[in-house]
Amino acid sequence: MTGLDKIVQDIKKDSDTHISSILEETHKEETGIKEQSENEAAEKCAEIDRRAEEDAQAAKERALSSAALQKRREVLSAKQKIILEIIEKAKDSIHKMPDDEYFNIILKMVKKYAPKADGEIIFSETDKKRLPKKFEKAVDTAAKETGAKLTISKETRGIDGGFILSYGGIEVNCSFEALFDAKHDEMQDKVNEILFSGG
Repeated sequence: MTGLDKIVQDIKKDSDTHISSILEETHKEETGIKEQSENEAAEKCAEIDRRAEEDAQAAKERALSSAALQKRREVLSAKQKIILEIIEKAKDSIHKMPDDEYFNIILKMVKKYAPKADGEIIFSETDKKRLPKKFEKAVDTAAKETGAKLTISKETRGIDGGFILSYGGIEVNCSFEALFDAKHDEMQDKVNEILFSGG
C-alpha cells in the first residue's frame, strides 16, 4: 500500500465514521422529534377530550336548568289560571245570588263605604229594576249608621253590580268590578295561600 492509498483509506475511514455519526445523530433527533410530536399530540388529544367533557357537562347542566325553569313557569302559569278561575267564579256567584242575599251585601257595602255626607247611591239598570220593596229606607238606615244620608238616584250606570256613591260632585265606584280589581292582588295571594301553601 502506497502512502497515497493509506491517506485515501484514512480519509475514507474518517469520512465513514463522520457520516455514521451524523446519521446516528440525525436518527436520534428524528426519534426525539417523533416522540415529542407524539407526546404533544397525546396532550392535545387529552386536552380536547377534557374540554369536550366539560362542554358536554356544561350543556347538560344548562339543559337541566332550562328544563327546571320551564317546569316552574308552567306550574306558576297553571296556578295563576286556577286562581283567576276561582276569583271569576266568586264574582259570578255574587250575580247569581237570590235578590235578598244580594241586596244584604249591598247594605253591608253601604255601611262600609258611605262617607259622612249627603249623597246619592246609583245602581245599574238591572239592579234598579229588582230593588226590594222598602230598600230605599234600608239604605237610608244603613247610611245613617256611618253618619251619611243617602237617597237612591233616578239615574243608572253601566256597571256589573254593586253601586256608585255620588256626593258633592265626587263619585266613589263601589261596583263589584272595581272592588274586585282593587283587591285583585290581595285575593290572588289569599287564594294562593289557601290552595298551594302545602307546597
